[in-house]
Amino acid sequence: MDGQGPLEPEAPTIPSQSSKNLWIKILANGIAGIISFFILVFLWRSCHYRTTQPKLVLLVVFDSLRADRLAAYGGKLGLTPNIDKIASSGLVFEHAVAPSSWTVPSMASIFLGLYPTRHGIVSATLNPATKTIQKSHFIPSEYVTLAEGMRQAGYATFGCETSGFINPQAGWDQGFDIFEFRPWAGGDWITKQISALADMIKNENRAFVFLHYTDPHYPYYFHPDSVAVRTSELPPELQSIGQIPFFELPKRKDLGPNTPGLKAFEMLYNGEIEFADREFGKVLDILKPDQFSLIAILADHGESFQEHGKLIHGETLFEEILSVPLILQLPKRIASKKYPQKFAQHVSLVDIYPTLMGAVNGVPPNPTDGANLLALVKRSYSSDRIIFSDLVLPDYEKIAAYSKNFKYQLTLPEKQKFLIDLSQDPSESANLAESQKSTAFSIDNAVQDHLSNPVVWNPVLKEAK
Repeated sequence: MDGQGPLEPEAPTIPSQSSKNLWIKILANGIAGIISFFILVFLWRSCHYRTTQPKLVLLVVFDSLRADRLAAYGGKLGLTPNIDKIASSGLVFEHAVAPSSWTVPSMASIFLGLYPTRHGIVSATLNPATKTIQKSHFIPSEYVTLAEGMRQAGYATFGCETSGFINPQAGWDQGFDIFEFRPWAGGDWITKQISALADMIKNENRAFVFLHYTDPHYPYYFHPDSVAVRTSELPPELQSIGQIPFFELPKRKDLGPNTPGLKAFEMLYNGEIEFADREFGKVLDILKPDQFSLIAILADHGESFQEHGKLIHGETLFEEILSVPLILQLPKRIASKKYPQKFAQHVSLVDIYPTLMGAVNGVPPNPTDGANLLALVKRSYSSDRIIFSDLVLPDYEKIAAYSKNFKYQLTLPEKQKFLIDLSQDPSESANLAESQKSTAFSIDNAVQDHLSNPVVWNPVLKEAK
C-alpha cells in the first residue's frame, strides 16, 4: 500500500446528450444502410432478371425438312453447312416428333403448344389460282399464341412467312408486330425482308423473329448451282419432274421405287434444302446472333420418297414424315449450365412453346400439352412420357404414339393397330401388335386417353376473304 490509504471508487461516467445523439445517428445510419443494401439487391435481381433474357430469340422452321438430311442426324451430303454449324455447338434432340404429317396442324401445335386433337386446327384448302388458303380453320383470337406470349414477355415480334397455308387472314399473324407474308416465296425473299428489318430488330431491347422457309416443300425447283443437283444425272426432261401437279403424283409410274425419275425427284428436293440453308446463312450474317441469342431450328414435318409407297407428305405417320430435326443454340447464361450436346429421348414440337417461354423467364399463358425441354434435359426426365402425333383427314384418322423404343399406330374408324420396335425395325416393316399384345394394349390405353382429352375450342372452318 506504500503508506497510501484505500482507493476511492471512481464515479460512473454519464454519457452526455451529444454522445447519445451520436449513437442514435450511428444506429439510424446502420439501419438505413441495411435497408439500402436490400433495396440494391432487389434492384439488382430485377435488373438481372431482365438482362438474363436472350436479346434475340430466332425460331426457324424449314418446311418438309427430313432429319436425315442434316449432318447432326447422319446426313452425308453436306447440304446444310449453316444449320450444321449451329448444331455442332448446340443441343440436338435426336428423336423429335412432328405433331402431324402436314403444315397446318403441326404449325398450330408449335404456335399453341397443343396436339392437333386438342387445338382442332386440322383442315385447310388452297385456292388453285392464288396458291393460298381458300378455306381454313382459324387461329382463335382468345388463345394466346407463342408470339403473343413473347410480346407479353417484353419482346418485339417479327415474322416472315412463305407458306400459303399460314395466312394472316386465318389469324396466323396474331401476336406479331410485323408479319411479312408472301405465299411460296423462296428463301431469298426472306433474306430481303430481314435485310430491310435488320436495323429495327437490332434496335429493340429484345426481339423474337420467326422465319418459315418453304423451299423444301413440294414443288421442287431446279437449282443448277446446287452441289446436291448433279446436272450430269439430271437431263433436261427431268429438271421439271419436281413440278408435277400434286394430284397427279400417285399416278406417275416414272416416280416409282428405284426409278430414274424418283432419283431426280429426290435430288431436286435436296437442292431446295441446300438453297434454303444458303439463304439462312445470309440471314445469320445480317442479324449476327451472339452469346445473348437463342436459336431454335426445326421442321414442321418430313417428306416421303416411296419408303412406304407414298410421295411427299400428308397421308401417313411413318418415320420419314414424323422424325424431324430440332436444334437449340442456347445463350451463354443458359448454356453455362452444361447441358448435354445430344438428347436421345423422344420429344415433341408441342414442347417448343413452353421451352421458348421458359428461356425468356416466362410461362405459357395457357395450359399446354408440352414441356420445357431445358428443364427435362437438365433432370433427365423419365422415359415413361408418351409422345403423340395426329393426322385427321375427312375419311380416316391416324394416331401415332411413342413409348420408349416402341411406336404404336391406330387407324380409325377401322381400328387397325400397328406396333413396331424402332430400335430393331427402323424401316417399320414388322407389326408386333399380336406378338406383344400387352405392350400394344398399354399404349392403346394411353392413345384412348389422348383422344378423350377435350378440345380446347371448336374452330370453325371458314372461307378466307
